[in-house]
Amino acid sequence: MKSRKAKKNNGGGRADVKKHMKPGAAASTGKPGAAASTGKPGAAASTGKHGATANIGKPGAAAASAEKPAAAVLSGAGSAETRQGSFVAAGEKGADSLEVSRHEIKFFTNPVKSVMLANALRNVMVGDPHNGRDGYIVRSLYFDAYAETDFYQKLSGDENRKKIRLRVYSPGDAAAKLEIKRKNGDEQVKKSAVISRGDAVRLINCDYDALLKYDNKTAKMLYEVMRINRVRPVALVEYNRLAFMHPTNNIRITLDSNIRASETCFDLFASDPPMCPAEEFAFALTEVKYDAFIMRWLSDILSQFDMTRGAYSKYVVSRGLAERCLA
Repeated sequence: MKSRKAKKNNGGGRADVKKHMKPGAAASTGKPGAAASTGKPGAAASTGKHGATANIGKPGAAAASAEKPAAAVLSGAGSAETRQGSFVAAGEKGADSLEVSRHEIKFFTNPVKSVMLANALRNVMVGDPHNGRDGYIVRSLYFDAYAETDFYQKLSGDENRKKIRLRVYSPGDAAAKLEIKRKNGDEQVKKSAVISRGDAVRLINCDYDALLKYDNKTAKMLYEVMRINRVRPVALVEYNRLAFMHPTNNIRITLDSNIRASETCFDLFASDPPMCPAEEFAFALTEVKYDAFIMRWLSDILSQFDMTRGAYSKYVVSRGLAERCLA
């Protein structure tokens, strides 16, 4: 596919951490799991400008960015000015209201390498308790305005952009997580509020008043954003996820595969919604999330696998019809 070739040409290259390690980056401790010393507590070398996002090409194609090789970013990511992660609750499945502020970098690899990477991470990180053998299901329903504001902001590569979604992990869930995710380059702030299944259905039907009963700032803010922008559901996305965590710098690495989507079925709780593969080829998406820096021993592990950094939006690739007709 042309779009995949473009990704390799623009942001490609094998991840070679040692070659691109910069002065001041986290030093190796020799023992996985130990915090790295940088000479300045909590500081790591900056790689420079982060987060340039290229425009989306062909329908359904992954968006690529012309940036540095994967390991160069990992080894130097984060600076002394990095905002520390603000956690009300840790983990992906959590409390009634939570806020997460940290860096996020995405990489592409093939399914075979992804399995090998997962096996390597199991030896040095803590697996999500919901992982199982093949990971757990993540299902998200994305909202956008009638003007497709969020869609076009991503297509144009805006540094500051947002996404609004409802998320569940099983069709039988009694509650759903309503999230707004704002990004500025590599930095992201995600605010979430847990709402009941019934209120999630009301939101799907554009009844924003369902949020008025919740006494937390996130729900109140989302009520105003959704009401003012008159958002409505536009895409249902589902995929398999393996997740691994490390307490140092709140590092979380996720491996997503089998991404599928629908632009016609918005039933978040359907037992078997009609969906199609979001891409025409098999690949795995690795997301590395952290507060300040990645320890060198972890970068060394990641560098053993062919990973190419690139911008990728599950929301955008799920909007194949919108991309062909509106972009």
